[in-house]
Amino acid sequence: MGKLFRGEMAGFRSRELLAWLYVAAMMFCIVLSLPLTPILWGKASKAIGPIFNTLGYIVLAGIAVGIVLHMISHRQRYGILSFILLAGFGATYFFLLKYQCKFPAERLHLMEYGLLAYLTYRAFRLRFKKMAACLLSFAFASAFGFIDEAIQYILPNRVFEFRDAFTNTIASALGILVVITVLKVNGNADNRRANSV
Repeated sequence: MGKLFRGEMAGFRSRELLAWLYVAAMMFCIVLSLPLTPILWGKASKAIGPIFNTLGYIVLAGIAVGIVLHMISHRQRYGILSFILLAGFGATYFFLLKYQCKFPAERLHLMEYGLLAYLTYRAFRLRFKKMAACLLSFAFASAFGFIDEAIQYILPNRVFEFRDAFTNTIASALGILVVITVLKVNGNADNRRANSV
């Protein structure tokens, strides 16, 4: 019995470590993109043309289609309210992409914070209940959004803007709201094992 418990705990810790490695990798990619994105985006725009600046909308549309298909294939788990909420989140993302992001390259940055919030939620969910994991992941991603802007302050080709930090916070919140709406996770074995330690 003791060996079985130790084996389960070792497996849990391995999953937890992997979850946080995904978070760390996402954070590294965001930081790495800060000095490189303006340069690479400018070159890609010149090579491909103005249509490249619609990449943010294309990514958003692809994510939205994937989520809707997932929800339709599991429609017994979702009510009409879930689809209405998802449409509202999509409209908010579109508004931010169109009016809050001054430069086309910022549109992908907006997506990055939704993904960071989701990955952080997955990591926290292994140890905390759903609502606590949501709040912690929102706080974590939002705080990193301010660190992101602080880093931009010292970069020669970027600037610090409170507007961008606020946008990162909104993107983090939207990421968590999509998680709540789509995943509908009410509990899992990992969480029960973690609480038993």
